[in-house]
Amino acid sequence: MRRRQSGFTLTELLAVLFPISLIAAGAIGFFASNNRTYIQQDLAVTTEENLRAAMGMVADTLRTAGCGVPKSNLGNWITWVSGFDNDPLVVTDGGDRPDTVSIAACAPEPVAHLTLQSAAGATSLSLASDYAGTPVTSLLNATDKSLIWIGDSDHARVTSVTGNSIEIDTDPTAAGQQGLARAYLPGTPITRIDVFTFQVEVDSGTGKPWMRINKHRGTEDPAAEGISDLQVTTVTPGQRYRVALTARSETADPIAGQVIERTLSTDVRLRN
Repeated sequence: MRRRQSGFTLTELLAVLFPISLIAAGAIGFFASNNRTYIQQDLAVTTEENLRAAMGMVADTLRTAGCGVPKSNLGNWITWVSGFDNDPLVVTDGGDRPDTVSIAACAPEPVAHLTLQSAAGATSLSLASDYAGTPVTSLLNATDKSLIWIGDSDHARVTSVTGNSIEIDTDPTAAGQQGLARAYLPGTPITRIDVFTFQVEVDSGTGKPWMRINKHRGTEDPAAEGISDLQVTTVTPGQRYRVALTARSETADPIAGQVIERTLSTDVRLRN
């Protein structure tokens, strides 16, 4: 006797699969939409975080401009940065390109101290490093680490470093080597004046914008990624400046199809 085989007909299968495919298509669309929204929000958050980090770095550094820095003839004191005749030094090409800002300020802490008493008129000083394991020759030199603040009164340019001894000139505008204006006791702190330059550049390999910081040690270091514009406006010369930064996302917003841009500005009052 022939047995009857049970199963589904093609029509029955189609009737079942059709609503399932509709549900699956809707779910895929839902998750794809949610994923695009998540990517959009992540790009926006990352862009804003980069912007805030960059602004904090520029504003905090700018706020210290002039700390321990000579008040005149800056070009004679700071010779390792071309054209440094004002602190801060804002360079603009007058067009739409980002500004470049260079800021001179004393280091947060002294780098060395006197080990012997130095008489008025002295041009040779004996020092000891304030950093364990770091010799004086690594902290001071006659080029990019040459401007120092002795105590809280005398500025000097280091003309040479030999071991723990340095030769100085306290007036680079005068002929010859000028000595200390007054005597100093052992232990007097020696603070170095540094220059930091912030500049927006585009990576030649990736085409992505960066804000870089040049400490004038031979290389430029990345400061913040995604920064596409830097503008510094003088509100009150030597006292107050307005900083505006623009950041853009690394990739395009998957919903709008364009990169996300954010702008942040703040007024900075110098401490000095």
